[in-house]
Amino acid sequence: MKRKVFICVGATFALILTLAVVKYFKVTAAIAEAMSRGQPPESVTSAIATPEEWPVLIAAVGSLSPVSGATLSAEESGRVNKVLFESGELVKAGQVLVELDTSVEDAELQGALAQLELATLNVKRERALRGKQANSQAELDQSEATFRDRAAAAAQLRARVQRKKIVAPFDGRAGIRQVNIGQYISAGTPVVSVQSFDRLYIDYSLPQQAVGEAKSGAVVEVTVDAYPGETFRGTVTAVQPEIDPVTRTLKQQALITNVEEKLRPGMFARVSIILPRLEKIVRVPAAGIQYAPYGDTVYVIEKSKGEDGKEKLVAKPQVVKLGRRRGDQIAVLSGLTGGEEVVSSGTFKLRPGADVFVNNSVMPGADAFPSPPDT
Repeated sequence: MKRKVFICVGATFALILTLAVVKYFKVTAAIAEAMSRGQPPESVTSAIATPEEWPVLIAAVGSLSPVSGATLSAEESGRVNKVLFESGELVKAGQVLVELDTSVEDAELQGALAQLELATLNVKRERALRGKQANSQAELDQSEATFRDRAAAAAQLRARVQRKKIVAPFDGRAGIRQVNIGQYISAGTPVVSVQSFDRLYIDYSLPQQAVGEAKSGAVVEVTVDAYPGETFRGTVTAVQPEIDPVTRTLKQQALITNVEEKLRPGMFARVSIILPRLEKIVRVPAAGIQYAPYGDTVYVIEKSKGEDGKEKLVAKPQVVKLGRRRGDQIAVLSGLTGGEEVVSSGTFKLRPGADVFVNNSVMPGADAFPSPPDT
């Protein structure tokens, strides 16, 4: 019985060993065949590196401020009698926005006008008598002095009445009102903000190295986060004559037309000052750049011969120095001469010397001024 068991175990072990040896030789043959074939080529898209001349830009950040903008405050204390505007509406220069109670001043003004009328009659009478030598020059001088004093008193009361009216100093848009009818306010209390949006200033600072480039009349391009992909153009109007000794920066101010009122005072903005000279670069798609701490690279597609003598395409990495980006394009300052065919998408799956297959049926965007659809 034991002999039969040993025979069965031995036969089973021999069968397993035979199957293992057969499987080993099959796997070894498959590996050898795969290695002989090599890796299949990777599918990528390509673009031609194009030499161009781009305007030289200086980048900065700044803040928008109004050409005409003010927070109107009460010049006199008093009770709010009338509010003659709605929050957010357009107002005209000289338009009365808020009136304070002037009943006391109006009554005082009526008395002052009566006194002025009496002084006017006295002056006319004294002048007529003086012409007939019926009074002295001193009496005429006293009458004229009284007339001027009454006129000044009436003018002072008129000014007090006018100061109790908050008037728009220029055309613009009113903000949210901060007072209500019947409310007592003191002198200096903010009433409403009025801002003119048709033109705006952009204030920004440049490093002192750019002092030779900072000139009035230069064109600037402004972008804000509220309108991605949209550019607003303006002109440099003022340059600070001195360098800030603390920050070592030079302040500039540009004027932007804002007819559509998209921009608002106080917005953070990015500024590009366009200099009147061009820079030679090589343009490539930004999607084809591989960024790394040790250097940025692009894959250049070159022709090569395989072991079988057939021609194939291989991707070779090329370290490049990058410039500024413009939409889906980026400038290469060194590393490419122009005319090279570079990988525009699919770089993440490449390695140095990898075989590639170019398929440009579906290309990534390469627009200098892309306009992505709203979602």
